Amino acid sequence: MHHQSTRLRQRPGRTLGILLSALALLLCGATALAPAAQAAPTAWTPKPAPMTTPWTDQVSRDNPLPEYPRPQLTRPDWANLNGIWDFAVTSANAGQPASFTEQIRVPFVAESALSGIQRKITQNDKLWYKRTFTVPSNWNGRRVQLNFGASDWRTTVWVNGQQAGSAHSGGYDAFGYDITPLLNGGTNTIVVSVFDPTQTGGQAVGKQRINDVTPHPGGGIFYTAASGIWQTVWLEPTAPAHITRLDTTANLSDSTLRVTVRGTGISGQSARVTVSSGGTTVGTATGAVGSQLAVRITNPHLWSPDDPFLYDIKADLVSGSTVSDSVGSYAGMRSISRGTVDGKQRLLLNGKFVFQTGTLDQGYWPDGI
Repeated sequence: MHHQSTRLRQRPGRTLGILLSALALLLCGATALAPAAQAAPTAWTPKPAPMTTPWTDQVSRDNPLPEYPRPQLTRPDWANLNGIWDFAVTSANAGQPASFTEQIRVPFVAESALSGIQRKITQNDKLWYKRTFTVPSNWNGRRVQLNFGASDWRTTVWVNGQQAGSAHSGGYDAFGYDITPLLNGGTNTIVVSVFDPTQTGGQAVGKQRINDVTPHPGGGIFYTAASGIWQTVWLEPTAPAHITRLDTTANLSDSTLRVTVRGTGISGQSARVTVSSGGTTVGTATGAVGSQLAVRITNPHLWSPDDPFLYDIKADLVSGSTVSDSVGSYAGMRSISRGTVDGKQRLLLNGKFVFQTGTLDQGYWPDGI
């Protein structure tokens, strides 16, 4: 409607013809409906938190949680998509809305003050997010991965109007899509829908509840529901063959760190694992992707609560002298076992009993939920 109105103002000679055409349709019993105007989203503003913390006002508007979001599988090149997204709420069964009338600060849930929305989301609602991005020019020739740290609960993603993979069901686990085939050369648009029935569905929700009890929104021991994107969203370039996961297990009986490198698009590459401390290599191993590699570490420095020492890990996909992908990670050398101490069964750390107080430290942040 905006574009049509502009044309009418610029070309007044066409106005009479357009009006006569509309009148003719009405006389013939038809209804001519103009497309609805695309209202600009209301500019984002924070909401007052029910209880603030020392960090409430320190959260960046456009770049919250700027740190790399996956510390056990790191790559140097990535682009953070946190910040202000266009936002809308529809009924649970509705399709994409014609307009996004609000804005939300990702990755804070819609019920929170830090999101800028701060209102109850019910089992009859569907959340919609939208933003644009441009792929950095130095990523040319690589695959582009769109990653979500977590989104509660059923999440569907579209890039430039095409759905990326299948919808993801799960409120606590990371997921992502290779969106390379869906990209344009310039500006790209992401649309995300999230449906979260909380305790009215059959999924795991912990203590989340949809409830109107005040002053404790969840009521009793329960918490306010946390719906929608709640962990970092980011882009990452990879090679067609790349590492997707590292599984690490310390084995103190033979002083080895067992590492399984998992990947996708593998076509003849081997996995190489290098373990280091302070920049000095302490062990390395090479083998098949998907198999467990044993990296021997002489006189390993053990992890404990008093000395939480961690080794650095670098995992490569190699074919001859060519390295197609590299990731960074870390691990501690420790063992957890069961044994008898003073006639009682105890959990042992590195073969020794360590007294555990078992305090429940249950952090709840009122501004971000």
